[in-house]
Amino acid sequence: MSPAAVAESAALAATAWADPAAYEGVTEFGTGEMPASFAAAITLQELALHGWDLARATGRPFIVSEETARVTLGVVEQIAEQARATGGYGAPVPTAADAPAFHRALATSGREPEWND
Repeated sequence: MSPAAVAESAALAATAWADPAAYEGVTEFGTGEMPASFAAAITLQELALHGWDLARATGRPFIVSEETARVTLGVVEQIAEQARATGGYGAPVPTAADAPAFHRALATSGREPEWND
């Protein structure tokens, strides 16, 4: 997928999730259905983690809001075991229990939060 296609997909997702009604009910997601609010949280988690990956790979800063950090951590904690089983996450990286929420999400997903900080 080209960078322009990724940006377009992200913009379409942001537009769709901007409508409060988008969080209600059930939606098609991946190969099945799930609560729309959880689908939105998973989408946010994907953008946050992979945005961080890209920023680190290119030597750029990456900052998320506290709300995004909390949502990302919640999703990561909920799906970590399944994601590890399918190869989506690596082994958890030790981090302090009082580390910022986004650092804990990164560590739980198998990323080193201090990498290139």
